[in-house]
Amino acid sequence: MELPSDIIDESNVSAVEKGDVVFSSNLALSSNPLIDLTQRVLAEFIGMYIIMFAGSGSIVVNKLYGGTITFPGICLTWGLIVMAMIYSLGHVSAHFNPVVTIAFALLGLFPFKEVFFYIVSQILGATLASGTVVLIIDINPKAFFGTRPSGSIMQSFVVEIIITFIMMFIVSGATNDHRANKKYGGIVVGMTITLNVLVAGPISGGSMNPARSLGPAIVLHSYKGIWVYIFGPLIGAIAVPDAAPASYALVPRDAPHYKKDGYNDFNTFYMQAASGTKGGSSGSPVVDWQGRAVALNAGSKSSSASAFFLPLERVVRALNFLQKGKDSFQDKWEAVTIPRGTLQTTFIHKGFDETRRLGLQSQTEQLVRLASPLSETGMLVVDSVVPSGPAHKKLEPGDVLIRMNNEVTTQFLKMETLLDNSVDQNVDLELERGGKPLTVKLTVEDLHSITPNYFLEISGAVIHPLSYQQARNFRFQCGLVYVSEPGYMFFRAGVPKHAIIKKFAGEEILNLQDFINVVSKLCKGGRVPLEYISYTDRHRRKSVLVTVDRHEWYASPQIYTRDDNSGLWIGNQALPHGCNFLSCGTKVNGVLVNGVKTEDGSDTGVKKRRVGEELSDYNLNEEPIIESQEDGIITTADFGNASVSERVIEPTLVMFEVYVPSSCMLDGVHSQHFFGTGVIIHHSENMGLVAVDKNTVAISASDIMLSFAAFPVEIPGEVVFLHPVHNYALVAYDPSALGPTGASVVQAAQLLPEPALRRGESVYLVGLSRSLQATSRKSVVTNPCAALNISSADSPRYRATNMEVIELDTDFGSSFSGVLTDEQGRVKAIWSSFSTQVKYGSSSEDHQFVRGVPIYTISQILEKIITTGGKGQKGPCLLINGIKRPMPLVRILEVELYPTLLSKARSFGLSDDWIQELVKKDPVRRQVLRVKGCLAGSKAENLLTQGDMLLAVNKKAVTCFRDIEDACQELDLLDDEVEGGRLLLTVFRQGCEMEILVGTDVRDGNGTTRVINWCGCFLQDPHPAVRALGFLPDEGHGVYVTRWSHGSPVHRYGLYALQWIVEVNGKPTPDLEAFVNVTKEIENGEFVRVKTVYLNGKPRVLTLKQDLHYWPTWELRFNPETAMWQRNTIKALQTIKDV
Repeated sequence: MELPSDIIDESNVSAVEKGDVVFSSNLALSSNPLIDLTQRVLAEFIGMYIIMFAGSGSIVVNKLYGGTITFPGICLTWGLIVMAMIYSLGHVSAHFNPVVTIAFALLGLFPFKEVFFYIVSQILGATLASGTVVLIIDINPKAFFGTRPSGSIMQSFVVEIIITFIMMFIVSGATNDHRANKKYGGIVVGMTITLNVLVAGPISGGSMNPARSLGPAIVLHSYKGIWVYIFGPLIGAIAVPDAAPASYALVPRDAPHYKKDGYNDFNTFYMQAASGTKGGSSGSPVVDWQGRAVALNAGSKSSSASAFFLPLERVVRALNFLQKGKDSFQDKWEAVTIPRGTLQTTFIHKGFDETRRLGLQSQTEQLVRLASPLSETGMLVVDSVVPSGPAHKKLEPGDVLIRMNNEVTTQFLKMETLLDNSVDQNVDLELERGGKPLTVKLTVEDLHSITPNYFLEISGAVIHPLSYQQARNFRFQCGLVYVSEPGYMFFRAGVPKHAIIKKFAGEEILNLQDFINVVSKLCKGGRVPLEYISYTDRHRRKSVLVTVDRHEWYASPQIYTRDDNSGLWIGNQALPHGCNFLSCGTKVNGVLVNGVKTEDGSDTGVKKRRVGEELSDYNLNEEPIIESQEDGIITTADFGNASVSERVIEPTLVMFEVYVPSSCMLDGVHSQHFFGTGVIIHHSENMGLVAVDKNTVAISASDIMLSFAAFPVEIPGEVVFLHPVHNYALVAYDPSALGPTGASVVQAAQLLPEPALRRGESVYLVGLSRSLQATSRKSVVTNPCAALNISSADSPRYRATNMEVIELDTDFGSSFSGVLTDEQGRVKAIWSSFSTQVKYGSSSEDHQFVRGVPIYTISQILEKIITTGGKGQKGPCLLINGIKRPMPLVRILEVELYPTLLSKARSFGLSDDWIQELVKKDPVRRQVLRVKGCLAGSKAENLLTQGDMLLAVNKKAVTCFRDIEDACQELDLLDDEVEGGRLLLTVFRQGCEMEILVGTDVRDGNGTTRVINWCGCFLQDPHPAVRALGFLPDEGHGVYVTRWSHGSPVHRYGLYALQWIVEVNGKPTPDLEAFVNVTKEIENGEFVRVKTVYLNGKPRVLTLKQDLHYWPTWELRFNPETAMWQRNTIKALQTIKDV
């Protein structure tokens, strides 16, 4: 059977599904992407040549031959020749104007990458045509056929903008709007050009086309006012997308592809239009000219004005089900099931030309065309099949769908309707595979059954069965254990987002329940292996070691299930009471193991030893010997050509790997992951202590793993002391965790605080590489007392102040931390990393640098920790390895100081007597300390002012920061505090010398020990870096907002970080306890009035709605009695149920 010629129109092939307008009978100016770029560029060149030859020729003939054509005739010539070229070349390409090309590109109807070639061909065509006219006709000055302003240049410029806008507006509406009759598009465009030239010709020449003006200008070398004819038409054309969005076509398109690992719609057409909608307008209705909603705004292209709209057919179907369900319920709303069927197969719509190349028989194509509407241009083709789905191993990519249940099916809507009406039933599919007919029977699966309605939340991670959507993207089967968000515990182990968990703690994981069963057997602090695969490397399993949270950084594991009646996700405890997860160890065959259960009951982890357990006899302070153990034989390691200091120090070095939970990013800490090197300063039977810089261990709320250079073992450490001023922290470890062999080879370094390093003195810089290999170099001290000056970061965080550091003559140690020793390996300083922020205009970047920190301050704190008696203030006891130890307190003058040369101090009026006294005290530094600022809330606030010169403390001249520290320590050594812990300061202020009694402050080494999460914001007491800004709210210190959570109420209502909350519902909140008492009275769903104060002192009042269901109020608090961070719920809805 032969089809009528009016049905088979090859020029219309695949136009709709390609997203372009239809040609021939549905004429448009947009180019046809099915035709080669070379052919389209050639069509532009030829069309522009003919248009320019005819139009310019009419002007020349009219001027040289007595006006035979007349001005209206010239206008008509331009319009007719454009119309003729549109109808002649429109099926290939018919822009013939650079600004039309640019406008179509902005409308998303033309690719930007081809704009250049089009413009070049158009200008070349116009130039060649102008040259041809000049060659065949004797041109004199009177016969000028270019464009020049006849009046003022600005008048012509405005006219060109207006007439080009009119032309482009009509071109867009007449040729690209789906409601227009495109058969007459060429006539409409030609008439528009005729009328525009008729009106604007006497003023500007009526160009509307930069190529039309550039061609004659190049040939005749006349460029007067040429910019008018370039920028005028360009402005007029590009103004159309914003001025007339309603005139653009809604063109059927394939569903937009947003990202390869996220949600993408499929098996549906979208509509596309150059509406220029921006982000945030998703879900807004798209209306037709009668005001009827025809689609929903879904997305847009950032590179053009194109936008994608979701058709409403399926939306209306779902709405009808909901309306019927609502009518059937009287008392309360109940869930309504909307039938959705799926074959777990993705189809795409391909044009008939493509299906023929896939092998579709001509008889089948004719059959489909006859059974389909005249506008049908293609068929549905299988694009992908999800493994283990209904169509797995039955359908293949490239299969062309012909019939479904004996009905020819070429549109997504018809296919989806059949599937939705056939859930749990069989459907018959007739296809062609490579030209061979194929019939398959498939069972339609319920789409809701493979759409997860529950997920597990554990340590901030979200884990659920792999959804159909992601199974499509990754080509995995539905239901696998999928890591949607790795949270903290799995992030720490290196498990990425989108991972598929295959094995955990030695057990195969087939579904989420298997995973939960394994978790219930684990212990806090346990370390277990995990195997996973990812879609980027699907053929290889990766293995990592997961460390179960020892502290209560997050709530216990919970299963959240969607309640379709209420629309809420209801939480239930995922683990039963009494499971091993809540204990401190996992027992395997009666043996306490480090969280790993093996099939044979063997011990694969490091066995924990109780404090006080008998150890092998060894001398903890003997000369270190590095040994390795092979087949039971102990051998001494080969140091090669290492120096004595390197051989002595290497057994004392420790590599730190530090993780900070997202729930505890306090004190402005800027990262969750840190590396660094520390040195063991104490190693005994019951306790080991390691000193490390605070750019590695920034806060006490951290998980720390220690790797020892002396012995291949990795054990946890706990922060026991954070110096409030100096850049170091002390971390404790349990020596028994090293085992007898490890404990015997790990050594403590010998500290040598005195004498202090001097300029020109030789030292050995020793550090560790990431592979735990020692590296060292002999260096020379260039400056033993360089004063630090680190500016505040955008988000206030710890910065070293009132410190003198050691600088060396080499940049060898610029990328690692370690220690500085003498030739015998005695530690004179730790080589510490410092954090700073470098600003570049309005932006800033985090940087770090390394300098030496004298060991004297560490030695002083160490002595206080290990000595139970003695003078000096002792703070609360801290549990370290099962033994309670009183921790030292540090007395400090909370004033930020900086040194000034005495030569400059003299200019400020400092007397010669004081200058001589200060030089006599310190002939090397020759400096005086000046006040930069006092910490807000300190005892020195309002007593010292910026610029004060600090001359003496308690009648003793001071020239460096250590002099101040020594004076504070002298107060601690006295049995009774002198004057209540105050110092007598001699100060030079504005030309006057005065004496002031200034109080000192006593700080512990715990850091911030409490954080509250309310409505998604993290609240804490103002930390020292905030107080160092010199401001606290007048309403009291307030509670400081240090961070906020995405998607939380504070995010929605704009309560962000770096401000204080000073009032809630008119009640003051000067501290955390007052804040808790106020917020306890607020119920779920209530609006709260909050008064805040920014860091710059600017007050603000806002309201937010409390959501206790998803964002309960809770706190994390460090308990020194147990040395654990504990999580407590302050206020929440009672929706979490026990298993």
